[in-house]
Amino acid sequence: MHLLKFLLEISECFCTLSSKIVENTRILDLAQNLHLYKGKAG
Repeated sequence: MHLLKFLLEISECFCTLSSKIVENTRILDLAQNLHLYKGKAG
């Protein structure tokens, strides 16, 4: 029972972490695209 709770906490932590990574990746992609767009426009 205690192990199950521990695993649940780990998986929750992992979910939060992965969603943050996805958000950061999205922001990086957006910044890169903006940079490319500025390069083409300028």
